[in-house]
Amino acid sequence: MKKIQIASLTLLVALVFFQGVANAKTISGKIAGINTAASKLSIGYTDLATGKEEKVDVTIKPETTYSGVAVFADLKEGQAVLVDAIEGVGTEGLSAASINTSTVEPKAETVAEGPLSPILPATEKTEEHKM
Repeated sequence: MKKIQIASLTLLVALVFFQGVANAKTISGKIAGINTAASKLSIGYTDLATGKEEKVDVTIKPETTYSGVAVFADLKEGQAVLVDAIEGVGTEGLSAASINTSTVEPKAETVAEGPLSPILPATEKTEEHKM
């Protein structure tokens, strides 16, 4: 009986833990809209899988960090941005962990899912990598 209780408790803890794990996204695009009252940015980007123009809303939190601008109020519509965002649990949506305007190239409009990491361009294979 004790083994069943321990197994049930372990399963419950695992379910709670995995339900709270957030998914990270790196979004590169241009600011399509700013809602200062709701602390949200709408970012336009090109979906790499479909080639279609898309928009995504990102909530700005007090702990969001900035590079290239000092504060949320300094962001401008049409400005190129690179946003590291975390997808919340349930209906929370995306929250910006960081916003970078200083090193963004306008042609790099993409969304990458997974760990927070830069999107690197593909390079040609060298002779040693060709088979």
